Amino acid sequence: MSHIERVPVETSASPTGTTNAYVIRDEKECLLIDPPAEAPTLTAAIASHSDTHIVVTHAHPDHIQGLTNYGPLEQTTVWGRQWHTDAIETATGISPERTYEIGSSLPVAGATVVSLPGHTLTHVGFAVGGTLISGDLARKHSSVAIRYSEGSIRSYLLTLRRLIANPPTRLAPGHGPPIDAVRARLRSLYMRRKKRESQILAQLDSDPQSIDELATAVYDRPLRGVHEEAVDTTRAHVGKLVREGKVMLSESKQMAWIPS
Repeated sequence: MSHIERVPVETSASPTGTTNAYVIRDEKECLLIDPPAEAPTLTAAIASHSDTHIVVTHAHPDHIQGLTNYGPLEQTTVWGRQWHTDAIETATGISPERTYEIGSSLPVAGATVVSLPGHTLTHVGFAVGGTLISGDLARKHSSVAIRYSEGSIRSYLLTLRRLIANPPTRLAPGHGPPIDAVRARLRSLYMRRKKRESQILAQLDSDPQSIDELATAVYDRPLRGVHEEAVDTTRAHVGKLVREGKVMLSESKQMAWIPS
């Protein structure tokens, strides 16, 4: 019988101050997901098993930096997504020893790799029974950033729609508490993104605007401390609308307008 343990780890790399690592145990082996930094609980979990497998949902620093501590240990095996292991090596200097594909089953607890693009284009999750360890797919009380530079609003919305149609029993996110009302939460996040899209189109209905102006107009709170993230997420929304032919974007990616 496998056991899933959520381990919040403090890290300065996290936008929330902590990132959830997850430890899944069976009789002999251990699966460590998203180690953000060295932590006593994670160290103890690895020490108590003869073999530990390490995977990450995506290669952002607040989900991966613990690889520099745990990856070199003799009893650990670092895994990466086939054809995308370079992101892990670039971020940590650790080269994955084994690879998985979408749909692969990992050696511990039958954990299955699930594609969750959006926050990043190669973002994955790990399904164990009815629980989906979901990285930066969703948070219980706030939204996640979808940056133009590395993510995709279109992919994110498609991921949300797929999971709304067939939701897991529980989401185990990278930040904050677990999410049990999965379909309702994912639907709320989907509608929030669609509302933001409508707001952008309404703002552009009369005159061209800069991405900075759009971000200031459509966010319903002061952007102090998150201005850069808000602008890049707004640019990601505009990028989706450009792909759909609803908006034009200047070569500099700074100005947007509705084509006549």
